[in-house]
Amino acid sequence: MHRMFPVMIFRFMGMWFGRSPMNRCSLQCRLFGVMSLLILTCAVTYTSILLKARKNAIMDEADSKLFTAAECARANFKQQYHGRLSGNDDSFKEGYSRSVADNDALCRKLGLQYIWSVVFQNGQIEFTSATHSNLNDPSSDCAKFREAHTDPAAFAPALSSMKTVYSTFHNKWGEGRMVLIPERDEHNRLHVFGTSIQLNKLDAMVRHTLFVSIAVSLVIVILAIILSWLLARSLAAPIAQFTRDVQCIADGELATTLAPAEIFELQSLERSIDSMRQKLNSQIKARYESESKNRAIMEQIPAIIYTEAIDESFTTLYVSPQIDSILGLNPEHSAENLNVLRTHLHPDDRDRVMHEIAVCHRAGKPLDVEYRMLASDGHTVWFHDSGRVIRDGEGRAWILQGVMMDITDRKQFDEERLKHVKELTRLAEQIQGLSSALISSEENERKRLAHILHDDLQQLVIGAKFFIESELFANRDKRVETLADLKRASELLKQVLAVSRSLTSDLCPAILQQGLASSLKWLRQKKFEDHRLQVTVEAPPEAEPASETTRVLAFHAVREMLLNVVKHSGVLRACVSLTRPHSDWVEVTVSDDGVGFNPEAVLGENGSKIGFGLHSIKQRLMLSGGEFEVKSQPGQGTVIKLRIPDLPCRQHDAH
Repeated sequence: MHRMFPVMIFRFMGMWFGRSPMNRCSLQCRLFGVMSLLILTCAVTYTSILLKARKNAIMDEADSKLFTAAECARANFKQQYHGRLSGNDDSFKEGYSRSVADNDALCRKLGLQYIWSVVFQNGQIEFTSATHSNLNDPSSDCAKFREAHTDPAAFAPALSSMKTVYSTFHNKWGEGRMVLIPERDEHNRLHVFGTSIQLNKLDAMVRHTLFVSIAVSLVIVILAIILSWLLARSLAAPIAQFTRDVQCIADGELATTLAPAEIFELQSLERSIDSMRQKLNSQIKARYESESKNRAIMEQIPAIIYTEAIDESFTTLYVSPQIDSILGLNPEHSAENLNVLRTHLHPDDRDRVMHEIAVCHRAGKPLDVEYRMLASDGHTVWFHDSGRVIRDGEGRAWILQGVMMDITDRKQFDEERLKHVKELTRLAEQIQGLSSALISSEENERKRLAHILHDDLQQLVIGAKFFIESELFANRDKRVETLADLKRASELLKQVLAVSRSLTSDLCPAILQQGLASSLKWLRQKKFEDHRLQVTVEAPPEAEPASETTRVLAFHAVREMLLNVVKHSGVLRACVSLTRPHSDWVEVTVSDDGVGFNPEAVLGENGSKIGFGLHSIKQRLMLSGGEFEVKSQPGQGTVIKLRIPDLPCRQHDAH
């Protein structure tokens, strides 16, 4: 509520003095309201500070009066009997009565309530002097000599600290302020001298001060409000005139001249606004010329520029003259046709394009769509339509501005390119099929040669060997030279038979019929037996190729690469892994930690013998649609990856 009070005062003053509606205060009213609030704030602050200072002064004056009275009473009482007080001697009662009369007189003189003294003796606090409850009536109530005090707790702070204590009280004797002065006599007895004054007297003095302060502040506020009204009026008049002139300029009346201002700040602002008016006039002129040039340039580019309203009928507000050269439509007739751009859409694209435009209108998103339109002579024109929604001052979608680029040539080029891509794809598939057929033919030829070696040549060699051994047994008693020749011929036949069997195994390993994983494990054992090469094979069942061509190609490639490890790596350890990263192809990796090599130098045109073998593998893979990757550096080993297609259907297509 205390925060709303200044706002309510400001509104009230604005309506009263400015005669403006509650929500439209004039500058004069605002200035007056602000200055009035400042004046009121200063007045309230001044009154509060003055009242607080006066109240503190009154309290300090009262405390000083209480202390003085207590000191006077202590001096008088001490001279009379305090040091000689003992027991319950009745000889001091007369002195007690005189001290009560003296206390009454002193209270009347100083405007106090009570003056008293007590002694702490026999475990209780007893009066040694007091004051009548009615200072003008000696017969009124008064504490008796050595009467016990009924509120000993009031003396506890003074007795415990042995220092003068000021405090307020509220008890049966009323509400007031008192001072207590503790002291010990020569018998080490505790005495306390006290005086009190009623708070209603102090409150009366404070109220009087408050009334005086409010009266003074009210006079000052009235004078200050009058001066502030005159000052606000003198300040607001030139500003109001200046505002009216500026509003005319803002309304487009750039020829308006500003009235000379008498305020220095307004003079500087006047010069700034006049300079801004001149610059704005120049900018408007330059913008008009620039728009004319831009329109001329836009009408020369090979694209249709349009402006379309955001409404249900897709009203065309503007279309550039290029619509004539591109679609053969008259721009003047197009301007009369409210939906010219949408009426010539190709029937196959109409629903899709209208949906995209509706989404653009509804969501305010940019338009980016390709579609066909029918020209006036019936031929088809491809467009790439890029549009942007323009919003009004309230943030609502207002119009759609777009550019329709003619992409007919690009579309025709894309169609031709797509035809060539399809043709190249078909040829690549044929090459892959031929490669598969070549590998199959090569493998069949290997099998045929292996069968010839096994079924024909080896049988003949075995027969000849058997015949020679029979002759050796039959002629074992004949000449030694003849037996030696026969034995030599038998040994040669054994060697021929071993070479023939090895050649048969190399041409067509029978293990290939059991799968690539089994073949690789057989090859691991053979390489260890022949060259002491330790090969680690990782071939999970799910990676097994489905195509026989893939198995054959992978097997011979791995055998060639392991032979290169034996010949060139300088180590007798290698690793072969078979994986299937994709359902349509498998990946074979052969790696070693040998001396390594430079792939560019080895696989180049002038490569070494190892390069010839790897180049042959690479050529076969590429013809089959596979990939060949070599990672190697001198001293850092070699990793070769083969990615081989595994599509059994291609094998049938090749046949």
